[in-house]
Amino acid sequence: MSATPRRAKAGEPVPLEDSECADGPADRTLAAWADLSARTLSRLYLAETGCSFAQWLQQARLTHALERLAEGDAVAQVADALGYATPSNFIAMFRSCFGDSPAHYFTQQGVPVA
Repeated sequence: MSATPRRAKAGEPVPLEDSECADGPADRTLAAWADLSARTLSRLYLAETGCSFAQWLQQARLTHALERLAEGDAVAQVADALGYATPSNFIAMFRSCFGDSPAHYFTQQGVPVA
């Protein structure tokens, strides 16, 4: 078996787990998987998507959080799964993005939150 990094194929799934995204090295993991430097990945990502990898990752985390909260997961569970030190930190980020706390946001949507 070769230890040489390989170039990712178009359409191939990216090997990122929740824990990698929560812990922060997702950009380095993705860069290594794609056989690119982290800086090259950053430049390409911005050019292709119009947002930084960090911005995209936050949007992906928010999408994941919305799905889990809508399924009935507790705010504390979602915050922990996404790597926030406390549920309060997660709630502050949620409020900055959606203008409301998760509980109030989902109550307005008619979905109870644990």
